[in-house]
Amino acid sequence: MKIIFLIPEMLFGGSERWVSNISTELTNMGHDVMVVANVSDCDYPLICRFESLETPAVSGKLNRVLNLLKRMKRYKKLIKREKPDIIVSVRKAGNRLNTLCRFKGVKQFISCRGFKDLMYDPRAFTTAEKKLDGIIFNSKQLCEYYREHYNGSPDKTFFNYNLIDFEAIENGKKQPLSDPELEKFLESHRTITCVARLAKLKGQEELIRAFEMVKEKVPDAGLCLVGGKGDNADNVIKAAKNSKFAEDIYLAGDRKNPFNIMCKSYVYAMPSIAEGFPNALVEALTCELPIVAARCMTGPAEILEEGKYGILSGPIEGGEEELAEKLVLSLTDTALYDKLKGLSYKRAMDFSAEKSVADFMEIIGE
Repeated sequence: MKIIFLIPEMLFGGSERWVSNISTELTNMGHDVMVVANVSDCDYPLICRFESLETPAVSGKLNRVLNLLKRMKRYKKLIKREKPDIIVSVRKAGNRLNTLCRFKGVKQFISCRGFKDLMYDPRAFTTAEKKLDGIIFNSKQLCEYYREHYNGSPDKTFFNYNLIDFEAIENGKKQPLSDPELEKFLESHRTITCVARLAKLKGQEELIRAFEMVKEKVPDAGLCLVGGKGDNADNVIKAAKNSKFAEDIYLAGDRKNPFNIMCKSYVYAMPSIAEGFPNALVEALTCELPIVAARCMTGPAEILEEGKYGILSGPIEGGEEELAEKLVLSLTDTALYDKLKGLSYKRAMDFSAEKSVADFMEIIGE
């Protein structure tokens, strides 16, 4: 089967990682897979074919319209040449292009990778549902929310958990840090780690404020933020450097391998304001980390089964004090810590690559 994944770019991010992982699995299964992006930059490994439309984002209303027309022309030419069986688009620009360009004899799906994406432009999804073969959500809760609030058809709305590359995680855990300063930090602190781009929706500023409360009760606590890019990077970095506990906050920047940090940490924190299906949460479970996550739409409560496999705090907006209390609990309650640590890896295995790929193939009708 010939499958095309259409995505704006393959830079660092959860959606991009999913495309990298599932395209690799499908290629290894013998399918002819191609990833098509608007730009040629690629931060994730791909073993399938990759092609760029060479149409990067531009500013100005007229320029954006002309750029979209250029994308459509190049994309249609590519599809005419490749004759795929399936097209799955990812993220706003990919979904828009997929919706605008209908191809006879090709099954076309768009995807919704986060609650924020749905809330930003629900009409884009309702329009695509009418025109295309379906919408693939990355969490059950997100899919059910769409069906309930936007009258989505069960025949055209599906959920498929993100494919997690457990082998890459295991290999990453074994790699040396090669960073003496970071290694010393992890050895001298009971470290709370958070892996995410430095974006407003990821809640790192709120986490820093919660961490300052934690330090008052757990003197050897440390905070490690893994991630360097994002729309809120300047504010997060400023908050960390201006904190009265700045020496106990480590800004690790972007890392292709965060797993050798995670496996040496004590607790994983997810203070997100909104998510879809957070890859990093399952990756932290794979690293056998107890989890403290803010309850948000969507993902954490579903992955942790309402607190069975981790600690859920209230929404992070206005909930920094509660998050701090939960973090203190995770760091000081030995029995609870050992219980959650023991359950983490078991829960992670529920999101196996085999099951995710099988579900994906069922959705696209194979």
